[in-house]
Amino acid sequence: MEKDNLYLPIYLNQRIVFDLLAILEDGFSQMKKVSTSEQIDKSTAMSVEGEIGFNNIFAFLQTKINPSANHNTSKGSSHDESEDRIHTPNSLFSKLYQILDENKKIKVIEGEYDSNSLIEGEFIEIEGKLLKNPLISLLDSFKALMELAIAFDDTNEGKKNSNKKNKVNNTITKQMNFLSNHLKNGDMFDLICRVKQSNLNVVLPVYIEYFNNKNMNEIIDGNYRVLGKITNIIKSKEDEGINLLRNTSLSLMKESLLKQVMTSLTELSDFNIDSSNVNTVIGYPALQIIPIAIFR
Repeated sequence: MEKDNLYLPIYLNQRIVFDLLAILEDGFSQMKKVSTSEQIDKSTAMSVEGEIGFNNIFAFLQTKINPSANHNTSKGSSHDESEDRIHTPNSLFSKLYQILDENKKIKVIEGEYDSNSLIEGEFIEIEGKLLKNPLISLLDSFKALMELAIAFDDTNEGKKNSNKKNKVNNTITKQMNFLSNHLKNGDMFDLICRVKQSNLNVVLPVYIEYFNNKNMNEIIDGNYRVLGKITNIIKSKEDEGINLLRNTSLSLMKESLLKQVMTSLTELSDFNIDSSNVNTVIGYPALQIIPIAIFR
């Protein structure tokens, strides 16, 4: 494998990578055995090896070898060697990427976007700025401000002067938590990628378990590359856009009603947060893809 493309995935759907490689290579060959003959005067063969494992779905790709030492003093000895080739999830992704790239299976979007050149089911690579679902981002910011206000007002003097205000803030915080929880389908939620040098927006349904350390904060507002498979193409302004509430319990709520709820909540608080520009539908030009990896 070429070593010039050393990718660092921040998000990696390991199940997809593993399944695709197993299909392409007709399964995996885990053990490799090598036999050699050598002419030596004196040799000391030492093998010291522990156990290598990974705390993820590839945990079975590991090796166990006990320490041992062999001393050979005769000329003309036979040397048998066996080894386990260990792959990490990241190295398997690099291998998959190389196979897809060499076989020209990846369509790269750069600059001007032509929806007619794309087909649902194709592998696609994009690069751009990653953002949270704007509604979830707004709620998270609002909740943080509310909790901060309650914490700083939780003093004896504050309790005497603003018990009523704290009750209102606590009520609003509970309502925000309710909305935020219902915007997430389990551990799955949407990221939005604004493609570099383009007006294209791409919706990426991601799972928190596939982020490094199950933490996605490091990628927000950064520019990353994304490899995935196209599932939906919005080809014109007349097409129905991608609803960011589609996989949530709020999917039947109209955008206008949700905006009224958000406006009511923000007006009850002392924070000047504008929720009027938060859209729950991503319209043309837009794509939806299943992300395999987000990487640099």
